[in-house]
Amino acid sequence: TEIVKKHMSEEFNVEDLCQEMGMSRSSLYNKVRALTGHSPSDFIREVRLKEAALLLQGKKYTVAEVSDMSGFSDPKYFARTVKRLYGCTPRNFKSWGK
Repeated sequence: TEIVKKHMSEEFNVEDLCQEMGMSRSSLYNKVRALTGHSPSDFIREVRLKEAALLLQGKKYTVAEVSDMSGFSDPKYFARTVKRLYGCTPRNFKSWGK
């Protein structure tokens, strides 16, 4: 989780996580699946979205800024992904507050 957070605003994928962890792709897949129940790519996306949720709740940044800060290059994809995970758009999520 810390490695993913460290690379939040960068392009960071499963291969990068494998290299950072010093593990093969299959070993990483098996370990992440056993610990989280998710694939490594889903795990990376979920960590990014949880951090994005915190940023949105802080009401300090726009949705586009949070999208960029959390490593999503396409704000529309970011909005769809947030809606799929949390059931509301980033704009509505932002209005929930803490």
